[in-house]
Amino acid sequence: MDQKNELIYERIKDSILTLALSLLALTIGFVFALINAPTDTTVAIYFLTAILTAALTSTRYYGFFTSAILTLGYNFFITAPKFSFSKITPYMLIVSGLMFLMSLISSSIMSRVRLGEQLARRRQKESQVLYHLTKDLSTAETVDEVVELTLNNIADVFNTDCRMVFFDDDGKVKPTFTLMKNHTIQKDVPINSQRDYKKYKEKPPKGYYYNEQQKQYEWPFFDRHQKILGSIAIEEKRVDHFNDFDFRMIYTMTEATGIVIDKLMLSKEQAQAQLEVERERYRTNLLRSISHDLRTPLTGIIGTSELLMELLDENSQEYELASSIYKESSWLSALVANVLSLTRLQNHSMNIKKEVMVVEDVVDSAIETISLRYPERQIVTEYPQDVLTCLVDPALMKQVIINLIDNAIKYSPPTEPIEIMVNEEFSSHNVLIQISDHGMGLDRQEKIDAFKMFYTTKSDTGAKVKGVGLGLPICQSIVKSHDGSLVVSDREDKTNGAVFTIYLPKYDQQTSL
Repeated sequence: MDQKNELIYERIKDSILTLALSLLALTIGFVFALINAPTDTTVAIYFLTAILTAALTSTRYYGFFTSAILTLGYNFFITAPKFSFSKITPYMLIVSGLMFLMSLISSSIMSRVRLGEQLARRRQKESQVLYHLTKDLSTAETVDEVVELTLNNIADVFNTDCRMVFFDDDGKVKPTFTLMKNHTIQKDVPINSQRDYKKYKEKPPKGYYYNEQQKQYEWPFFDRHQKILGSIAIEEKRVDHFNDFDFRMIYTMTEATGIVIDKLMLSKEQAQAQLEVERERYRTNLLRSISHDLRTPLTGIIGTSELLMELLDENSQEYELASSIYKESSWLSALVANVLSLTRLQNHSMNIKKEVMVVEDVVDSAIETISLRYPERQIVTEYPQDVLTCLVDPALMKQVIINLIDNAIKYSPPTEPIEIMVNEEFSSHNVLIQISDHGMGLDRQEKIDAFKMFYTTKSDTGAKVKGVGLGLPICQSIVKSHDGSLVVSDREDKTNGAVFTIYLPKYDQQTSL
Protein backbone atom coordinates (compact mmCIF):
# COMPACT_ATOMS: atom_id res chain seq x y z
CA MET A 1 0.00 0.00 0.00
CA ASP A 2 1.47 3.37 -1.03
CA GLN A 3 1.52 6.47 1.16
CA LYS A 4 -1.47 8.11 -0.52
CA ASN A 5 -3.72 5.10 0.13
CA GLU A 6 -2.33 4.81 3.65
CA LEU A 7 -3.30 8.45 4.32
CA ILE A 8 -6.85 7.92 3.03
CA TYR A 9 -7.19 4.77 5.08
CA GLU A 10 -5.94 6.57 8.22
CA ARG A 11 -8.43 9.46 7.76
CA ILE A 12 -11.38 7.05 7.32
CA LYS A 13 -10.29 5.10 10.39
CA ASP A 14 -9.96 8.29 12.50
CA SER A 15 -13.36 9.56 11.33
CA ILE A 16 -15.10 6.27 12.20
CA LEU A 17 -13.34 6.17 15.57
CA THR A 18 -14.35 9.78 16.34
CA LEU A 19 -17.98 9.15 15.49
CA ALA A 20 -18.04 5.89 17.42
CA LEU A 21 -16.56 7.44 20.58
CA SER A 22 -18.84 10.48 20.31
CA LEU A 23 -21.94 8.30 19.89
CA LEU A 24 -20.84 6.11 22.77
CA ALA A 25 -20.38 9.13 25.05
CA LEU A 26 -23.72 10.63 23.95
CA THR A 27 -25.45 7.31 24.59
CA ILE A 28 -23.96 7.11 28.07
CA GLY A 29 -25.00 10.72 28.70
CA PHE A 30 -28.53 9.94 27.49
CA VAL A 31 -28.78 6.90 29.82
CA PHE A 32 -27.42 8.89 32.77
CA ALA A 33 -29.98 11.66 32.06
CA LEU A 34 -32.83 9.13 32.11
CA ILE A 35 -31.79 7.75 35.48
CA ASN A 36 -31.05 11.24 36.86
CA ALA A 37 -27.39 10.43 37.48
CA PRO A 38 -25.14 13.24 38.77
CA THR A 39 -24.18 15.66 36.01
CA ASP A 40 -20.52 15.58 37.11
CA THR A 41 -20.32 11.95 36.04
CA THR A 42 -21.59 12.75 32.54
CA VAL A 43 -19.23 15.73 32.21
CA ALA A 44 -16.29 13.55 33.30
CA ILE A 45 -17.22 10.96 30.67
CA TYR A 46 -17.43 13.70 28.01
CA PHE A 47 -14.00 15.03 28.99
CA LEU A 48 -12.54 11.54 28.95
CA THR A 49 -14.02 10.90 25.50
CA ALA A 50 -12.50 14.14 24.08
CA ILE A 51 -9.09 13.28 25.51
CA LEU A 52 -9.34 9.67 24.31
CA THR A 53 -10.27 10.82 20.79
CA ALA A 54 -7.28 13.18 20.66
CA ALA A 55 -5.00 10.39 21.86
CA LEU A 56 -6.19 7.75 19.38
CA THR A 57 -6.50 9.89 16.23
CA SER A 58 -3.76 11.37 14.04
CA THR A 59 -4.62 15.11 14.28
CA ARG A 60 -6.18 17.52 16.81
CA TYR A 61 -9.13 18.27 14.51
CA TYR A 62 -10.87 15.05 15.48
CA GLY A 63 -10.64 16.07 19.14
CA PHE A 64 -12.11 19.48 18.27
CA PHE A 65 -14.99 17.79 16.45
CA THR A 66 -15.66 15.50 19.41
CA SER A 67 -15.58 18.47 21.81
CA ALA A 68 -18.19 20.29 19.72
CA ILE A 69 -20.49 17.24 19.58
CA LEU A 70 -20.19 16.61 23.31
CA THR A 71 -20.81 20.28 24.16
CA LEU A 72 -24.07 20.07 22.23
CA GLY A 73 -24.82 16.79 24.00
CA TYR A 74 -24.24 18.47 27.38
CA ASN A 75 -26.77 21.15 26.46
CA PHE A 76 -29.24 18.57 25.18
CA PHE A 77 -29.03 15.91 27.90
CA ILE A 78 -27.94 17.71 31.07
CA THR A 79 -29.01 21.37 31.14
CA ALA A 80 -32.64 22.19 31.71
CA PRO A 81 -34.90 21.84 29.93
CA LYS A 82 -33.46 18.39 29.08
CA PHE A 83 -33.69 16.94 25.61
CA SER A 84 -34.12 20.39 24.15
CA PHE A 85 -31.96 23.29 22.87
CA SER A 86 -34.54 25.91 23.86
CA LYS A 87 -34.20 28.44 26.66
CA ILE A 88 -30.43 28.75 26.44
CA THR A 89 -29.41 30.80 29.49
CA PRO A 90 -26.17 32.79 29.96
CA TYR A 91 -25.13 30.30 32.64
CA MET A 92 -25.59 27.44 30.21
CA LEU A 93 -23.54 29.29 27.57
CA ILE A 94 -20.72 29.89 30.08
CA VAL A 95 -20.69 26.27 31.23
CA SER A 96 -20.87 24.99 27.66
CA GLY A 97 -18.13 27.40 26.57
CA LEU A 98 -15.86 26.36 29.42
CA MET A 99 -16.48 22.72 28.65
CA PHE A 100 -15.70 23.22 24.97
CA LEU A 101 -12.57 25.22 25.84
CA MET A 102 -11.34 22.58 28.28
CA SER A 103 -12.04 19.89 25.72
CA LEU A 104 -10.07 21.83 23.10
CA ILE A 105 -7.15 22.34 25.47
CA SER A 106 -7.12 18.68 26.39
CA SER A 107 -7.32 17.65 22.74
CA SER A 108 -4.55 20.07 21.82
CA ILE A 109 -2.30 18.76 24.59
CA MET A 110 -2.90 15.15 23.58
CA SER A 111 -2.30 16.03 19.94
CA ARG A 112 1.01 17.63 20.84
CA VAL A 113 1.96 14.57 22.84
CA ARG A 114 1.01 12.39 19.90
CA LEU A 115 2.97 14.61 17.49
CA GLY A 116 6.01 14.42 19.75
CA GLU A 117 5.66 10.66 19.81
CA GLN A 118 5.45 10.57 16.02
CA LEU A 119 8.55 12.77 15.70
CA ALA A 120 10.41 10.55 18.14
CA ARG A 121 9.45 7.48 16.11
CA ARG A 122 10.56 9.23 12.92
CA ARG A 123 13.89 10.18 14.45
CA GLN A 124 14.32 6.64 15.67
CA LYS A 125 13.49 5.32 12.20
CA GLU A 126 15.89 7.81 10.60
CA SER A 127 18.63 6.78 13.03
CA GLN A 128 18.02 3.12 12.32
CA VAL A 129 18.04 3.64 8.55
CA LEU A 130 21.22 5.71 8.65
CA TYR A 131 22.81 3.27 11.08
CA HIS A 132 22.17 0.31 8.78
CA LEU A 133 23.29 2.27 5.72
CA THR A 134 26.47 3.47 7.43
CA LYS A 135 27.15 -0.01 8.75
CA ASP A 136 26.76 -1.48 5.26
CA LEU A 137 28.85 1.24 3.63
CA SER A 138 31.65 0.83 6.17
CA THR A 139 32.33 -2.65 4.78
CA ALA A 140 32.32 -1.52 1.13
CA GLU A 141 35.70 -1.71 -0.60
CA THR A 142 34.72 -0.51 -4.08
CA VAL A 143 32.47 2.15 -5.57
CA ASP A 144 30.29 -0.54 -7.16
CA GLU A 145 29.57 -1.99 -3.71
CA VAL A 146 28.62 1.46 -2.41
CA VAL A 147 26.21 1.96 -5.33
CA GLU A 148 24.47 -1.38 -4.77
CA LEU A 149 24.23 -0.93 -0.99
CA THR A 150 22.81 2.60 -1.30
CA LEU A 151 20.21 1.70 -3.93
CA ASN A 152 19.19 -1.40 -1.98
CA ASN A 153 18.69 0.63 1.22
CA ILE A 154 16.62 3.29 -0.56
CA ALA A 155 14.50 0.64 -2.28
CA ASP A 156 13.88 -1.19 1.01
CA VAL A 157 13.09 1.90 3.11
CA PHE A 158 10.89 3.74 0.61
CA ASN A 159 9.66 0.75 -1.45
CA THR A 160 10.61 2.49 -4.70
CA ASP A 161 12.74 2.10 -7.80
CA CYS A 162 15.79 4.37 -8.02
CA ARG A 163 18.90 4.98 -10.07
CA MET A 164 22.39 6.45 -9.74
CA VAL A 165 24.50 8.27 -12.33
CA PHE A 166 28.16 9.31 -12.07
CA PHE A 167 30.26 12.18 -13.43
CA ASP A 168 33.88 12.18 -14.61
CA ASP A 169 36.67 14.52 -13.46
CA ASP A 170 35.56 17.15 -15.98
CA GLY A 171 32.02 17.24 -14.59
CA LYS A 172 30.53 15.40 -17.57
CA VAL A 173 27.98 12.66 -16.99
CA LYS A 174 29.15 9.11 -17.73
CA PRO A 175 27.41 7.25 -20.59
CA THR A 176 25.76 4.58 -18.38
CA PHE A 177 24.05 4.43 -15.00
CA THR A 178 22.95 1.83 -12.42
CA LEU A 179 19.22 1.12 -12.04
CA MET A 180 17.38 -0.47 -9.14
CA LYS A 181 14.08 -1.80 -10.50
CA ASN A 182 11.78 -4.20 -8.66
CA HIS A 183 14.57 -4.70 -6.10
CA THR A 184 16.93 -5.90 -8.85
CA ILE A 185 20.17 -4.15 -9.83
CA GLN A 186 20.72 -3.41 -13.53
CA LYS A 187 24.19 -2.11 -14.46
CA ASP A 188 25.48 -0.20 -17.52
CA VAL A 189 22.06 1.13 -18.55
CA PRO A 190 22.53 3.70 -21.40
CA ILE A 191 21.88 7.27 -20.34
CA ASN A 192 19.87 9.85 -22.25
CA SER A 193 22.54 11.57 -24.37
CA GLN A 194 20.30 14.60 -24.96
CA ARG A 195 20.06 15.39 -21.25
CA ASP A 196 21.70 18.62 -20.08
CA TYR A 197 23.54 18.44 -16.73
CA LYS A 198 24.98 21.98 -16.63
CA LYS A 199 23.06 22.94 -13.49
CA TYR A 200 24.85 20.19 -11.59
CA LYS A 201 27.88 22.49 -11.23
CA GLU A 202 26.43 23.78 -7.95
CA LYS A 203 24.56 22.33 -5.00
CA PRO A 204 20.75 22.74 -5.24
CA PRO A 205 19.26 25.06 -2.57
CA LYS A 206 16.73 22.45 -1.42
CA GLY A 207 19.15 19.54 -1.67
CA TYR A 208 17.51 18.12 -4.80
CA TYR A 209 16.64 18.96 -8.42
CA TYR A 210 13.41 18.29 -10.26
CA ASN A 211 13.82 17.25 -13.87
CA GLU A 212 10.77 18.08 -15.96
CA GLN A 213 11.93 16.04 -18.95
CA GLN A 214 12.60 12.82 -17.01
CA LYS A 215 9.77 13.40 -14.50
CA GLN A 216 12.00 12.57 -11.58
CA TYR A 217 13.59 14.09 -8.47
CA GLU A 218 17.37 13.97 -8.27
CA TRP A 219 19.68 14.27 -5.24
CA PRO A 220 23.28 15.07 -6.32
CA PHE A 221 26.28 14.35 -4.09
CA PHE A 222 29.71 16.04 -4.14
CA ASP A 223 33.30 15.38 -3.07
CA ARG A 224 35.32 17.27 -0.45
CA HIS A 225 36.13 19.97 -3.03
CA GLN A 226 32.42 20.45 -3.86
CA LYS A 227 32.89 18.82 -7.27
CA ILE A 228 29.97 16.72 -8.54
CA LEU A 229 30.44 12.97 -8.12
CA GLY A 230 27.03 11.54 -8.92
CA SER A 231 23.27 11.74 -8.40
CA ILE A 232 20.46 9.55 -7.07
CA ALA A 233 17.10 9.81 -8.89
CA ILE A 234 13.57 8.68 -7.98
CA GLU A 235 10.49 8.93 -10.21
CA GLU A 236 8.06 11.77 -9.55
CA LYS A 237 5.06 9.49 -9.02
CA ARG A 238 6.83 7.94 -6.04
CA VAL A 239 8.20 11.18 -4.58
CA ASP A 240 4.75 12.83 -4.67
CA HIS A 241 3.84 10.78 -1.60
CA PHE A 242 6.97 11.78 0.35
CA ASN A 243 6.73 14.12 3.33
CA ASP A 244 9.42 16.49 4.60
CA PHE A 245 10.84 13.74 6.76
CA ASP A 246 11.29 11.47 3.72
CA PHE A 247 13.00 14.24 1.72
CA ARG A 248 15.38 14.88 4.59
CA MET A 249 16.18 11.20 4.96
CA ILE A 250 16.91 10.77 1.24
CA TYR A 251 19.18 13.83 1.38
CA THR A 252 21.06 12.47 4.40
CA MET A 253 21.48 9.04 2.77
CA THR A 254 22.79 10.72 -0.38
CA GLU A 255 25.29 12.79 1.62
CA ALA A 256 26.52 9.65 3.41
CA THR A 257 26.98 7.91 0.06
CA GLY A 258 28.96 10.85 -1.32
CA ILE A 259 31.26 10.89 1.71
CA VAL A 260 32.02 7.17 1.41
CA ILE A 261 32.62 7.32 -2.36
CA ASP A 262 34.89 10.35 -1.94
CA LYS A 263 36.81 8.51 0.76
CA LEU A 264 37.27 5.45 -1.47
CA MET A 265 38.45 7.62 -4.36
CA LEU A 266 40.88 9.46 -2.07
CA SER A 267 42.24 6.14 -0.79
CA LYS A 268 42.71 4.98 -4.37
CA GLU A 269 44.55 8.19 -5.27
CA GLN A 270 46.78 7.87 -2.21
CA ALA A 271 47.56 4.24 -3.05
CA GLN A 272 48.39 5.23 -6.63
CA ALA A 273 50.59 8.06 -5.41
CA GLN A 274 52.35 5.71 -3.01
CA LEU A 275 52.89 3.25 -5.85
CA GLU A 276 54.38 6.00 -8.00
CA VAL A 277 56.72 6.99 -5.17
CA GLU A 278 57.83 3.38 -4.77
CA ARG A 279 58.40 3.02 -8.50
CA GLU A 280 60.41 6.25 -8.58
CA ARG A 281 62.51 5.10 -5.64
CA TYR A 282 63.23 1.73 -7.23
CA ARG A 283 64.08 3.41 -10.54
CA THR A 284 66.38 5.91 -8.85
CA ASN A 285 68.14 3.19 -6.86
CA LEU A 286 68.57 1.11 -10.01
CA LEU A 287 70.01 4.05 -11.96
CA ARG A 288 72.38 4.91 -9.15
CA SER A 289 73.53 1.30 -8.78
CA ILE A 290 74.11 0.88 -12.52
CA SER A 291 75.91 4.21 -12.75
CA HIS A 292 78.27 3.33 -9.92
CA ASP A 293 79.04 -0.03 -11.50
CA LEU A 294 79.79 1.60 -14.88
CA ARG A 295 82.15 4.31 -13.62
CA THR A 296 85.09 2.01 -12.84
CA PRO A 297 85.27 0.17 -16.22
CA LEU A 298 84.62 3.42 -18.09
CA THR A 299 87.51 5.13 -16.34
CA GLY A 300 89.77 2.26 -17.38
CA ILE A 301 88.54 2.37 -20.99
CA ILE A 302 89.02 6.14 -21.22
CA GLY A 303 92.52 5.96 -19.73
CA THR A 304 93.55 3.09 -21.97
CA SER A 305 92.21 4.71 -25.15
CA GLU A 306 93.91 8.00 -24.24
CA LEU A 307 97.22 6.14 -23.72
CA LEU A 308 96.82 4.40 -27.08
CA MET A 309 96.22 7.74 -28.80
CA GLU A 310 99.51 9.02 -27.38
CA LEU A 311 101.39 5.97 -28.64
CA LEU A 312 99.84 5.80 -32.13
CA ASP A 313 100.33 7.92 -35.21
CA GLU A 314 97.50 10.45 -35.64
CA ASN A 315 97.12 9.55 -39.30
CA SER A 316 96.82 5.81 -38.73
CA GLN A 317 93.62 3.80 -38.71
CA GLU A 318 94.45 2.51 -35.23
CA TYR A 319 94.59 6.07 -33.89
CA GLU A 320 91.22 6.79 -35.42
CA LEU A 321 89.73 3.71 -33.71
CA ALA A 322 91.27 4.64 -30.36
CA SER A 323 89.98 8.20 -30.76
CA SER A 324 86.48 6.89 -31.45
CA ILE A 325 86.67 4.69 -28.33
CA TYR A 326 87.85 7.69 -26.30
CA LYS A 327 85.02 9.95 -27.51
CA GLU A 328 82.29 7.35 -27.02
CA SER A 329 83.58 6.40 -23.58
CA SER A 330 83.84 10.06 -22.58
CA TRP A 331 80.25 10.64 -23.69
CA LEU A 332 79.09 7.60 -21.73
CA SER A 333 81.07 8.72 -18.69
CA ALA A 334 79.39 12.14 -18.87
CA LEU A 335 76.01 10.41 -19.10
CA VAL A 336 76.78 8.32 -16.01
CA ALA A 337 77.81 11.48 -14.16
CA ASN A 338 74.52 13.13 -15.16
CA VAL A 339 72.53 10.15 -13.92
CA LEU A 340 74.34 10.20 -10.59
CA SER A 341 73.79 13.95 -10.27
CA LEU A 342 70.09 13.54 -11.04
CA THR A 343 69.57 10.76 -8.49
CA ARG A 344 71.39 12.77 -5.82
CA LEU A 345 69.28 15.82 -6.56
CA GLN A 346 66.04 13.82 -6.44
CA ASN A 347 67.05 12.19 -3.16
CA HIS A 348 68.26 15.53 -1.76
CA SER A 349 71.63 13.90 -1.06
CA MET A 350 73.79 16.14 -3.25
CA ASN A 351 76.28 18.14 -1.21
CA ILE A 352 75.88 21.74 -2.41
CA LYS A 353 78.69 24.01 -1.26
CA LYS A 354 77.68 27.57 -2.00
CA GLU A 355 80.11 30.44 -2.02
CA VAL A 356 80.14 33.98 -3.34
CA MET A 357 81.29 33.84 -6.96
CA VAL A 358 81.68 36.37 -9.74
CA VAL A 359 79.27 35.21 -12.42
CA GLU A 360 81.66 36.06 -15.29
CA ASP A 361 84.36 33.84 -13.74
CA VAL A 362 81.99 30.83 -13.61
CA VAL A 363 80.96 31.39 -17.24
CA ASP A 364 84.60 31.79 -18.40
CA SER A 365 85.54 28.55 -16.63
CA ALA A 366 82.70 26.70 -18.40
CA ILE A 367 83.71 28.17 -21.80
CA GLU A 368 87.32 27.11 -21.24
CA THR A 369 86.24 23.51 -20.57
CA ILE A 370 83.83 23.31 -23.51
CA SER A 371 86.42 24.82 -25.87
CA LEU A 372 88.70 21.85 -25.28
CA ARG A 373 85.90 19.61 -26.52
CA TYR A 374 84.89 21.88 -29.43
CA PRO A 375 87.96 23.98 -30.31
CA GLU A 376 86.53 24.94 -33.70
CA ARG A 377 83.29 26.46 -32.36
CA GLN A 378 82.99 30.21 -31.82
CA ILE A 379 81.54 31.41 -28.52
CA VAL A 380 80.69 35.11 -28.18
CA THR A 381 80.27 36.65 -24.72
CA GLU A 382 78.74 39.92 -23.52
CA TYR A 383 79.37 41.00 -19.94
CA PRO A 384 78.16 44.10 -18.02
CA GLN A 385 80.53 46.76 -16.74
CA ASP A 386 79.57 46.11 -13.12
CA VAL A 387 80.78 43.02 -11.32
CA LEU A 388 77.84 40.69 -10.59
CA THR A 389 78.10 38.11 -7.82
CA CYS A 390 75.88 35.20 -6.77
CA LEU A 391 75.92 32.67 -3.95
CA VAL A 392 76.41 29.40 -5.86
CA ASP A 393 78.24 26.10 -5.92
CA PRO A 394 80.82 26.90 -8.64
CA ALA A 395 81.27 23.29 -9.78
CA LEU A 396 77.54 22.62 -10.13
CA MET A 397 76.79 25.96 -11.83
CA LYS A 398 79.72 25.36 -14.19
CA GLN A 399 78.16 21.98 -15.06
CA VAL A 400 74.84 23.71 -15.84
CA ILE A 401 76.48 26.25 -18.19
CA ILE A 402 78.55 23.53 -19.89
CA ASN A 403 75.42 21.45 -20.52
CA LEU A 404 73.56 24.43 -21.98
CA ILE A 405 76.49 25.41 -24.23
CA ASP A 406 76.88 21.78 -25.31
CA ASN A 407 73.17 21.67 -26.25
CA ALA A 408 73.47 24.94 -28.17
CA ILE A 409 76.44 23.59 -30.14
CA LYS A 410 74.62 20.34 -30.99
CA TYR A 411 71.58 22.13 -32.37
CA SER A 412 73.35 25.00 -34.21
CA PRO A 413 75.05 24.95 -37.62
CA PRO A 414 78.89 24.72 -37.33
CA THR A 415 79.36 28.18 -38.86
CA GLU A 416 77.09 30.00 -36.39
CA PRO A 417 78.43 31.30 -33.05
CA ILE A 418 77.04 30.52 -29.61
CA GLU A 419 76.15 33.73 -27.77
CA ILE A 420 76.37 34.14 -24.01
CA MET A 421 75.18 37.28 -22.22
CA VAL A 422 75.34 38.09 -18.50
CA ASN A 423 73.14 40.90 -17.23
CA GLU A 424 71.18 42.12 -14.21
CA GLU A 425 67.40 42.26 -14.00
CA PHE A 426 66.83 45.26 -11.75
CA SER A 427 63.08 44.69 -11.26
CA SER A 428 63.57 41.29 -9.63
CA HIS A 429 67.13 41.76 -8.31
CA ASN A 430 68.25 38.71 -10.32
CA VAL A 431 71.33 37.94 -12.38
CA LEU A 432 70.62 36.60 -15.89
CA ILE A 433 72.83 34.21 -17.82
CA GLN A 434 71.53 33.75 -21.39
CA ILE A 435 72.85 31.09 -23.79
CA SER A 436 71.52 31.62 -27.34
CA ASP A 437 71.91 29.34 -30.37
CA HIS A 438 71.03 29.54 -34.07
CA GLY A 439 69.26 26.21 -34.38
CA MET A 440 65.71 25.58 -35.54
CA GLY A 441 64.25 26.62 -32.17
CA LEU A 442 61.47 25.00 -30.17
CA ASP A 443 57.75 25.11 -30.70
CA ARG A 444 55.26 25.69 -27.87
CA GLN A 445 54.92 22.02 -26.87
CA GLU A 446 58.66 21.39 -27.11
CA LYS A 447 59.28 24.24 -24.69
CA ILE A 448 57.02 22.46 -22.19
CA ASP A 449 58.55 19.00 -22.80
CA ALA A 450 62.20 20.17 -22.94
CA PHE A 451 62.68 19.86 -19.17
CA LYS A 452 61.06 16.44 -18.90
CA MET A 453 63.32 13.49 -18.25
CA PHE A 454 64.38 11.44 -21.29
CA TYR A 455 62.86 13.91 -23.76
CA THR A 456 64.99 14.53 -26.87
CA THR A 457 64.53 16.45 -30.13
CA LYS A 458 66.13 16.43 -33.56
CA SER A 459 68.68 18.87 -34.92
CA ASP A 460 68.03 21.16 -37.87
CA THR A 461 69.47 18.49 -40.15
CA GLY A 462 66.67 16.10 -39.13
CA ALA A 463 69.02 13.73 -37.34
CA LYS A 464 68.34 12.87 -33.73
CA VAL A 465 70.97 14.39 -31.47
CA LYS A 466 72.91 11.92 -29.38
CA GLY A 467 71.60 11.98 -25.82
CA VAL A 468 69.04 10.54 -23.47
CA GLY A 469 67.30 13.72 -22.37
CA LEU A 470 68.80 14.15 -18.91
CA GLY A 471 70.88 17.31 -19.40
CA LEU A 472 68.11 19.91 -19.15
CA PRO A 473 66.28 18.24 -16.22
CA ILE A 474 69.58 18.13 -14.32
CA CYS A 475 70.29 21.77 -15.14
CA GLN A 476 66.84 22.80 -13.97
CA SER A 477 67.19 20.83 -10.71
CA ILE A 478 70.58 22.40 -9.96
CA VAL A 479 69.32 25.92 -10.68
CA LYS A 480 66.25 25.36 -8.49
CA SER A 481 68.50 24.18 -5.66
CA HIS A 482 70.12 27.64 -5.89
CA ASP A 483 66.69 29.35 -5.54
CA GLY A 484 66.76 30.25 -9.23
CA SER A 485 64.93 29.22 -12.39
CA LEU A 486 65.74 28.06 -15.92
CA VAL A 487 63.46 29.01 -18.82
CA VAL A 488 63.55 28.68 -22.59
CA SER A 489 62.31 31.26 -25.10
CA ASP A 490 62.69 32.38 -28.72
CA ARG A 491 65.37 34.78 -29.90
CA GLU A 492 64.34 38.42 -29.72
CA ASP A 493 65.84 39.18 -33.17
CA LYS A 494 63.15 36.91 -34.73
CA THR A 495 65.77 34.58 -36.25
CA ASN A 496 65.75 30.83 -35.73
CA GLY A 497 67.14 29.59 -32.48
CA ALA A 498 66.41 29.17 -28.79
CA VAL A 499 67.50 31.13 -25.73
CA PHE A 500 68.01 29.40 -22.38
CA THR A 501 68.02 31.88 -19.49
CA ILE A 502 69.28 31.18 -15.97
CA TYR A 503 67.84 33.43 -13.25
CA LEU A 504 69.90 33.54 -10.05
CA PRO A 505 69.42 35.77 -6.97
CA LYS A 506 72.03 38.51 -6.92
CA TYR A 507 74.32 38.43 -3.89
CA ASP A 508 74.04 41.61 -1.85
CA GLN A 509 76.64 41.81 0.88
CA GLN A 510 74.75 44.45 2.89
CA THR A 511 71.56 42.40 2.84
CA SER A 512 73.44 39.23 3.75
CA LEU A 513 75.04 40.89 6.74
